[in-house]
Amino acid sequence: MASREPSVAFLPRYLSTSQSPLPSGGGFRRILSKPVGSYPDVASGAYRGSPMKSLATRRMYRRLMTNYPSCYHTSHSFCHSVVRDISLNGLRIKSQTNLSRDAMVMVRLWLPDQQGSLDIDQAVVRWVRGQEFGVQFVSLSNEADFRLATHIEQLLRQQTIDIAV
Repeated sequence: MASREPSVAFLPRYLSTSQSPLPSGGGFRRILSKPVGSYPDVASGAYRGSPMKSLATRRMYRRLMTNYPSCYHTSHSFCHSVVRDISLNGLRIKSQTNLSRDAMVMVRLWLPDQQGSLDIDQAVVRWVRGQEFGVQFVSLSNEADFRLATHIEQLLRQQTIDIAV
């Protein structure tokens, strides 16, 4: 099956104009150029640290339910986990260990029907509830970004087909 590029609508909005949204051999990484807490949650201008908005208005990208094997590590631990939902900007992860809010983690997940793992170089823990926590991506390689966008586009396409049937 031939690989195809995702449509532009599903590619992440790059925060730095110096980075290309398409993969290249140069190993570009999508890195937030401001402190993690200063990015807008949505185009409406709601900022982290402002009074809480409902989840529906704070989500930048649609989250899709999954059950993918994963692991993560912090500066002092390595843990197996399961990705419960996925978006272009973050993940909900279930794990047997507890993390604190604002902890930095590296996440490795295995997408179905793809060879190798997808590595999120840096993500920040935004919330913790019991054995689940949500992370927002801070840095990932251009290749990982592209693979993630392609996978999410395929999931959305499949959901559209399932609804039509």
